Amino acid sequence: MFKHTSFSLDNITIGVNCLCTDKEYLKNKIPQDYTLSDGKIITYRNGKIGNLSINENITNNFTTIQGSITAYFNGNNFQSIPLNGVEQAYIELGKDLGISEEAIREATFKVGRKKNGGSYGFEYGLSIEVSQPVKDYLSSMVEMRGQNEHKGYGSTGDKPNITKYFVNKSYEFYGYDKGRQLQDKLCPIPQEWQGKEILRLEKRLLKGTALKALTGKQLHLSDICTPQFKHALIDDFMKTFNNIIFDNNCKNLDKAKNHEEVNALINPNQYLFSLSISKEMGKISEASYNRKHAWITKQLKENKGTLKIELDQKFQEIQSHFEDSL
Repeated sequence: MFKHTSFSLDNITIGVNCLCTDKEYLKNKIPQDYTLSDGKIITYRNGKIGNLSINENITNNFTTIQGSITAYFNGNNFQSIPLNGVEQAYIELGKDLGISEEAIREATFKVGRKKNGGSYGFEYGLSIEVSQPVKDYLSSMVEMRGQNEHKGYGSTGDKPNITKYFVNKSYEFYGYDKGRQLQDKLCPIPQEWQGKEILRLEKRLLKGTALKALTGKQLHLSDICTPQFKHALIDDFMKTFNNIIFDNNCKNLDKAKNHEEVNALINPNQYLFSLSISKEMGKISEASYNRKHAWITKQLKENKGTLKIELDQKFQEIQSHFEDSL
């Protein structure tokens, strides 16, 4: 139904200032009451349509729609809906729910914590066909410049779908093997992607202020078709990706002045981890930590490895295609 593109929105939440008039999806769903912290009682009703969660706030005449609009129409987020098509996709969804086109266009994005727990995110990203196993690209991502509260590299249970993620207060950035994820979920892989190594990269905004910072104003669904928003979105994604420090796979041991620096160049992931632990345990001073950290990150930044060079080239092609489509 919608043209394939490589860069798109994924799991997002919109709020519409009306209730659904088509209640088919709410069969056997009984309205419930929820008491807020200030004692106010809210009557609501939850339902689902496809993969999307629908929450009707009956008290305030407000509907929240959460999930991947791409997966709703295409069954996966491989064959993603281009930014130009997202508004029309929600208009089509509105027809299924009995929500007017005008109300859909004026819908706002919800980002941040829910009043009853959990959170709303705003996700965007892309899937890239790469030449080597996806795990090689993920393991080469050492860390991200900036204030990271958490970073990780691991698998879920005994699944081999390795995920690299970086998290701070405003956003999360993920990289994972998309083909492996679909296999683990027993989902069909689109024919054009079968037998290929697919790296999925996603950014998830955690705060409404982070979304507003993209364009400097509150966004409505109709805004995502504007060149201003499109430029802001891909520029923000590229800026985040370019903050990732890669193990360059080019050890340049001649740059090392001592045994410690040799080990740092051979295994920067382990070195940075040990450096952080040493600082936390008080074995090295803050000044020493900053000096050593700056040295190794400088070496990694100045000498790109073949995997990072490949990804840079892929991004240039994607960005060029994206600019041509505006």
